[in-house]
Amino acid sequence: MNEKPFVLKGRGVVGGTAEGEALVFDISVQGNCAFDMETGRIVQQGHPLEGESIVGKILVMEGGRGSAGWSCRLHATVVSGVGPCAMVFPRMDSRTAAGTIVAGVPVVADLDRNPFDVIRTGDRVRVDGSKGLVEVLKRWRGGVSVLSGPQGASSRLILHPRFSGPPSLGKMAARGEWERAEVFDPGRFTSEDEVKRYLGRKEEIASEAFFGDAFFGARKRGTPEELLRFVLDFNRALASSESGPDFFRHVVERPGISVGSGFLFAEIGAVDAWKSVGPFRIEDLRAALEHFEELLNRLERSPVGRERAHAKAVEFAFDDGGCEHWIALPVSEGPLIVPSMLEDALRRWRESSERERLPVNSQNKKA
Repeated sequence: MNEKPFVLKGRGVVGGTAEGEALVFDISVQGNCAFDMETGRIVQQGHPLEGESIVGKILVMEGGRGSAGWSCRLHATVVSGVGPCAMVFPRMDSRTAAGTIVAGVPVVADLDRNPFDVIRTGDRVRVDGSKGLVEVLKRWRGGVSVLSGPQGASSRLILHPRFSGPPSLGKMAARGEWERAEVFDPGRFTSEDEVKRYLGRKEEIASEAFFGDAFFGARKRGTPEELLRFVLDFNRALASSESGPDFFRHVVERPGISVGSGFLFAEIGAVDAWKSVGPFRIEDLRAALEHFEELLNRLERSPVGRERAHAKAVEFAFDDGGCEHWIALPVSEGPLIVPSMLEDALRRWRESSERERLPVNSQNKKA
């Protein structure tokens, strides 16, 4: 079914028309440290979009911060062929105007609605700088681009630079026994016969896609036919995706996972030994951040905090009503937990949930 475009009306600042994927900057970039002029990637340390590419994207942003250096860097990316194809601003000021003039791509500003309330990263957008129109042509149904609804809770998580590349390997396990998981390269377990042999008489299966040491997983319970279709769809997404965003688009379409919908809790666990070591559960993430030192003290005394054989990760667990799934980021160097990595992951979740004004259902339990 074709979607009806959502149109925002504003003032055309630089003429021309461009169409592409939106990249939404909830936080502006800073002066001379904003963009890599050779690759078009965001290089500002600590920025939520650090590592993301602006090449061919439609940037939705407040403007630059600090000096006017960001406009020079932006111009350099365009000249080098690694810049954006258009830009959208809620309002125009002198620093923003300088950046738009030197960039020379279509620009619309002073819109009749706040673009941050309408456009999400991954949406297909057309900008007409001559007519002052911004059209949202197609929404990405994944975790970072649904206009309304709980999927936004995962936006900072799956936009992490660790998910920027293609999946590196897959895993499958039954009953949560990841110590006995089937580990395979993308491209395997994509034929019906191969998957049927693996599933046998299983009534439940979980699949994971790894992006280096970050990973995404989902669990399915059902009939043999339902499990077969789930595994095939998941593993075909694993095999065909050229990047993390591409993978998440695929799993939203098939097997139909509402990525980031229905937040449950977070857990810190030992990778490949989650069940045997035992995870450290965090029910209230906001309270955990407010009392982070206390959290660390309890974590250090827990089995996973004392374990010294496996890498550690924090999983954010969700249940969209049809499929349990989780998004995990590494929080250790080797087996030793690094507090700053854990704190960054928790803050990413909090920023996303507050951005979407989501309720946190800490009463839910993962089955």
